[in-house]
Amino acid sequence: MLSERLRPEVEKEVLTIFQATENLKHKTILMLIYSAGLRLGELLKLRVDDLHMDSGRIFIKSGKEKKDRTAILAENIRSLIHKYLMEYKPDDWLFEGPLKEPVESPGPRRYGQ
Repeated sequence: MLSERLRPEVEKEVLTIFQATENLKHKTILMLIYSAGLRLGELLKLRVDDLHMDSGRIFIKSGKEKKDRTAILAENIRSLIHKYLMEYKPDDWLFEGPLKEPVESPGPRRYGQ
């Protein structure tokens, strides 16, 4: 756990990253992971229907240890997600690739090539 001394510095760095990210899709991904405490694998498997904007919940299927769970969808990110949905218009997966399949993690195997 971060010490009380380091926490404001880390929050400042995170805010700097969010502000420097101009691509709407990338910003939505980063802010959703951070604000909802999602693991990358959970984020990549999210479907549009898993977002419950009215109740402020995200339904996560088969998360860690293959368990379902819910996460809080913070008020301050809902407008960003709405903007993302209007611009990208995903059909099924929240973050789709060019062929409408779920986006994949680059993973270590791609970095070694």
